[in-house]
Amino acid sequence: PRPDYFNSVLFQRLMGTIVLHASADTSSMAQADDFPAEYLRTYAHCTAGKNGSVTVLAINLHAGEPAPLLFPGLGERVEGYLLTADSLTATTMYLNGQPLRDDGQGVLPSLAAQEMKAPVTLPPRSYGFFVLPDAKFAPCGG
Repeated sequence: PRPDYFNSVLFQRLMGTIVLHASADTSSMAQADDFPAEYLRTYAHCTAGKNGSVTVLAINLHAGEPAPLLFPGLGERVEGYLLTADSLTATTMYLNGQPLRDDGQGVLPSLAAQEMKAPVTLPPRSYGFFVLPDAKFAPCGG
């Protein structure tokens, strides 16, 4: 499968139907002077099938700077799905450092999350889905 296949699968599994307001505000971050907010895109939804949980899709468009991510008021525990590639035209994506490809028999990887704690660092030219299971966010049933 091409890299966009895995993005589609993760989006469908994690991003629920309730869309939330998300902003890329770097003013409260220690690295605010180092990272321009216009290179960070954030989207938030209630997590599919998990009451009270929020999933944030964050995209770092910057070619050379990592983006610091904070999730104020939504808990410290993060289930991260960090997607990277060797270049913008690469045919192999990596999920939390592991290549996303079939096992030679057509069986795809499990797409498992990595336990993280906020703040999270999003590498240059990468994106990730970040599930905040302890958010207890009322609009998401929490």
